[in-house]
Amino acid sequence: MNILCAILLALQDPAPAAQAPPPPPAPPAQEKEVVVTATRRESDILDVPSAVTVVTAKDIVESGSTNIVEVVQRQPGFFAQGQNKGAYDQIVDIRGYNNGGGNGQRTLVLVDGRKTNSVTGTSTDWAAIPLDNIDRIEIVRGPAAALYGDGALAGVVNIITRKGTEDFSGSADVSGGSWDAYQGRASLGGSAGVLRYDVYLSTDGTSGWREHDLYRGDDVTGRFDFPINPTLQAFLKVGHHNDRREQPGTLSELQIQTFGPRYADPTRVGSTTAQEDYVDAGLTQQLEEFGAVSLFIDRTYRSGTLVNEQFGGVVGDDSEQVAMLQLKHVWSPKPFSDKATFTTGVDLSYETAAGESGPPGGTPDVSDYRRRLIGLYEGLQVRPIAPLTFSGGFRYDRALLTLNKVAAPTSFAFSVDTQRAFDETSPYAGVTWRILEELAAYASWGRTFKLPTRDEMIGILVTAPGLDPERATTYEAGLRFSSGTWGSAGVTFYRMNVRDELFFDADTFTEINFDRVAHEGVETEARLTPCKFFEMFGTWTLTKVTIERGLSPDQEGKTYPVTPRYAATAGVVGRYEGASLTLGGRYASRRYLINDFTNVDSTLPAYMVYTARLAYTWRALTLFASIDNLTDRKYNDSGGYGLGFGPDRFSPAPERSWQAGGEVRF
Repeated sequence: MNILCAILLALQDPAPAAQAPPPPPAPPAQEKEVVVTATRRESDILDVPSAVTVVTAKDIVESGSTNIVEVVQRQPGFFAQGQNKGAYDQIVDIRGYNNGGGNGQRTLVLVDGRKTNSVTGTSTDWAAIPLDNIDRIEIVRGPAAALYGDGALAGVVNIITRKGTEDFSGSADVSGGSWDAYQGRASLGGSAGVLRYDVYLSTDGTSGWREHDLYRGDDVTGRFDFPINPTLQAFLKVGHHNDRREQPGTLSELQIQTFGPRYADPTRVGSTTAQEDYVDAGLTQQLEEFGAVSLFIDRTYRSGTLVNEQFGGVVGDDSEQVAMLQLKHVWSPKPFSDKATFTTGVDLSYETAAGESGPPGGTPDVSDYRRRLIGLYEGLQVRPIAPLTFSGGFRYDRALLTLNKVAAPTSFAFSVDTQRAFDETSPYAGVTWRILEELAAYASWGRTFKLPTRDEMIGILVTAPGLDPERATTYEAGLRFSSGTWGSAGVTFYRMNVRDELFFDADTFTEINFDRVAHEGVETEARLTPCKFFEMFGTWTLTKVTIERGLSPDQEGKTYPVTPRYAATAGVVGRYEGASLTLGGRYASRRYLINDFTNVDSTLPAYMVYTARLAYTWRALTLFASIDNLTDRKYNDSGGYGLGFGPDRFSPAPERSWQAGGEVRF
């Protein structure tokens, strides 16, 4: 660590430290839409040979979303399921990987480059990502995710938060709504000399739309950007999140008919407390004709306690720590500065997780898990002639996993003491063709992977330390339109051939690898602004997941559960003077139940839900009101196949709800 910092400091120019950085150059007449996540450097979105979606802070506000999950699930390819309306305990994934099997997620989720996927199960705690602090969201699907290594099997979501600006600014807002929901937020940003800062605080809570569905959470973040000299920039960011939440559990159809969808079965409820603290730091050194070198360091600590009545009041305590170091060099060598760009980097991480679980007062199962990972990557973008851009990359990962579990004498599980090493290679290649200045066609190919996690290897009753990594080969092609005047649109066709895809086998209560599964589909999206008073947006997705080689012949050719084959969103935004009105809808086709890999049980019916948001801005004050599930549609968000152990179980979706509030800016 000290050596890397010393290298960066040694490369800086001998200018006085107090000198302010030069002003940025004036933007061109028409700004190009630039993304960072797809190539791990700034790139024109029309040069990226993968499906890319950008969601701005303005898009988030006008959508009427109350949490990050509501924003993400409106994007093509995503599907979310959970037992509540909030962001807590939601399962979110793309391209058919949300099968309800308890396998975490196959999407790598970053916040300003910091990994949010848990060490134990790769899921993201979406409740720990405050919505109002987001500046933009970049979503990359398919082959380009190969540059990120483990966990980015289907794609990458990079959530970029706000930074301080030169001028002082601040805001405060409060809101309330159905089921005793409340939210309060405040932020301050500005500069003090050469230092720029942004501080954010929030608190929110709800009694929940169902019984035993309470949530209380708090967030504090602070980001500080400062130049060490004109060519060396630094930043520091710290954050804290804590919450208390209750899980209402699933219901049988008889319980829903007898007690109503708000009922909570006392034998299946749970409760959780969670905390997350992190520190991020970075340096970026400009090297003039030799490009730029950047260093990113992160330290994250998470802890939580779970009480689950479904298994006799089992208590689980987990704590995990992540230490990351990323070093990256971006270089466009002369005289090819406008023809070729190299991105070279190394990712190091050390992750640990310690857990205890068992009945109250009994001897618990104890586990200790460690992962050491190193990833080396090289990305290249070449433009031999003006219309064509070739992209490619290669990544090598070495991982060492150590798992030690001591099972209690009364436990069904086995004790485990194992160490495994993994070597993975992730190549990708693609080409884009600028048909017009604002229209591009692209095609790409790549390989991605996901390593088995602690929770997958330990299981519930049976351990499975010999699980294989999931590996996917992805083929993708599409068209993308991006205009600063008219908006953006795109269509993507993809196929992912997945080997050893993991799922939870309810017959054996352990994780098992499927030999071969195909994920294929079509993703379309559009956001068009024909005039300044009116905007249209929409997505349509076809997702088909087929078991090509399963554990038994009756599984082969069958469809994966939970994720709908067809999903769509649509909406309009009208603006006049200081008023705006947003109307939107979200559709999901019928779905098979969790664990129904032979497609023999009943299905969850299709549904369509509508939202509306009205806002009015007068000077520094904005008042707003929104309604979710406008028509009060009754449907089940998800459900599980009983498999002979009992009746099918369902998670009823929230009924109609409203929220209203105001924001003051200064």
